[in-house]
Amino acid sequence: EPIEGPWERYKAGIYKTQTRRRFEQLFVDGRMMLEARWPNTTFEKLLTRDGWASAGPGSAYQTLRDPELAMTGVDWTGATAVLNVAHQFWTWSRPVLNHRRGSDTFEYRIKMNPMHSQRKGWWDDDFYYLIGKLETLDHPTEWYLDKTGTLYLWPPDGRNPSGRDVRVKARDYGFRGADLRHVQLSGFHFFACTFVLERAEHCRVENCHLRFPSFVRGVPDAEEPPRKSAGTRISGRDNLVRNCSLAYCANFGIEVLGQRNVVENCLIHDVNWSGTLRYTAISLNGDQDAPRPANAARHNTVYNVGNAIITSNRNRYGIIEYNHVHHGGLISSDVSLIYTCLPYAMGNEIRYNWVHNSLSPNNSLGIRGDDKTRGLRVHHNVVWNIRRDAIVVKGGKNRVYNNTCFANGASDILLFSGREVDKWWQKWVKAYEHQNEDSLLVNNCARVIVSTRRRRDPGRPGDHSNNYTGSVPKLVDPE
Repeated sequence: EPIEGPWERYKAGIYKTQTRRRFEQLFVDGRMMLEARWPNTTFEKLLTRDGWASAGPGSAYQTLRDPELAMTGVDWTGATAVLNVAHQFWTWSRPVLNHRRGSDTFEYRIKMNPMHSQRKGWWDDDFYYLIGKLETLDHPTEWYLDKTGTLYLWPPDGRNPSGRDVRVKARDYGFRGADLRHVQLSGFHFFACTFVLERAEHCRVENCHLRFPSFVRGVPDAEEPPRKSAGTRISGRDNLVRNCSLAYCANFGIEVLGQRNVVENCLIHDVNWSGTLRYTAISLNGDQDAPRPANAARHNTVYNVGNAIITSNRNRYGIIEYNHVHHGGLISSDVSLIYTCLPYAMGNEIRYNWVHNSLSPNNSLGIRGDDKTRGLRVHHNVVWNIRRDAIVVKGGKNRVYNNTCFANGASDILLFSGREVDKWWQKWVKAYEHQNEDSLLVNNCARVIVSTRRRRDPGRPGDHSNNYTGSVPKLVDPE
């Protein structure tokens, strides 16, 4: 919806007007502006750490200390802090508490399980940024809306926005349907809105193109019970999303829930600007009680994502195949580009994918069957340029074969052995004394195959024949 003014100069290149609208996303001539923040950033750098400040020594659970904060000269009490803290694969947004101008410390309230909240020594390398103060509006492309309805805007070129196309996001959905049967949505262009199909059966979404389909201001739900944010979703049975493109999603790309739904031949990029694991580019979720949900993602190209790219959760017998996924984990830690875990992975096949450039600075992985994975098949994938481990599989009854891995930072394949750890959230699954003793690891071309991250490798578990683990692969002269 348009913001028509009239506009008057506030100061420098900043203009102001009155509006009755409350909104979180604003565009000038089709270009997204940024809510005023500290530190500054640009739209082009939203998926980098350039616009995040760093916590320093003295930070702790619910307390953040940063010497540069004191130099801002702003009382940040009441602002919103977007916090990528602790393990750094979750992100929270929380009000700033108990800060005063010139102080290098503020408090916030988040709720973490004791395994995370009581850990020491990992709070002084965290990242954050602050929004919600007019004083931070000091850069072109920024805006701020106060409680009285005064909108402040610094246009990209600093010129008066009168007569220009200034618009705000006014709706979450351009199409919303429920209890649909045999409906086809084709050829639509969505801008600053998206579609949702709930409890649909045998429906298709084809040849649609979405730009800025969903937006959230911060992340409220990390380890707490999830509250749904608006975004591109389809739930039900036997539905298909095909030949679509989605770009510039602040939260997630597309979520699928139900049985036998497929995301196919889609282009998805620039997703999850906060870096939280709650938001992925393609999320395949099965009905909890269904024995074979079997949702699938195939022939998709997906890149530039803040955390994981494709996840399969409660999606037994799901298929992830023929996808090209790359450049994930851009603003978070402990990231896998393709991720599943627990017995929910039973029957999942991750096959015929190209997976590369997992760039998280800490524990960056390619394909991962995480804690207590059961019955996962990983085969015929090519995985390269992963900062740490290319393929990681825990648990048992797994099959890892015919994969090619090269140019990775640590191991090419890590098939865990040793006893499984009973973490608080998965104690309901019986632990293996010796992981992967009943698994298969064959016909892989991978320079480094190990069964632990410790210096002393106890040897590969299960059947592990016919794997090539030579040094650097050489090109062969066809003559």
